Amino acid sequence: MICPLRAAALAALIAGPAGAQSPLDGIDGAMAGPIGDAVEKLGEMAADQLLIRDFLDMELTGAEGETVGTVRDFVAIPGGKLAGALVETSDGTRILVPWQLMAIESADGKAIRATQAAADLTGSQKLVDLASQLSD
Repeated sequence: MICPLRAAALAALIAGPAGAQSPLDGIDGAMAGPIGDAVEKLGEMAADQLLIRDFLDMELTGAEGETVGTVRDFVAIPGGKLAGALVETSDGTRILVPWQLMAIESADGKAIRATQAAADLTGSQKLVDLASQLSD
């Protein structure tokens, strides 16, 4: 079963190059207003969509390529914006890595990197405490 927060956060992970075949091609373009605009925009981006499940159990690397840990879950805030990823380090500790500190690295979306060094992230008691609050 897909978590509602994961479903709400899907829009934050969708990306795709122009000119690619979209799964939404062929949907009636006569829709007007906000729904039509949203369908059109999503259609433009959906060809190479990235789903939350694509990132689960993926290794998160630090700014210098070192391993931070494994992505176990994501946290979204009301409105559907991703707040961060719950990452399990090699010693089993979970940290919350803020979304602003992460970047999708490869064109196929199969690599995710933190913009900070692994030692900075794993050594932060604040990130451990936040993850603990969210996991309870």
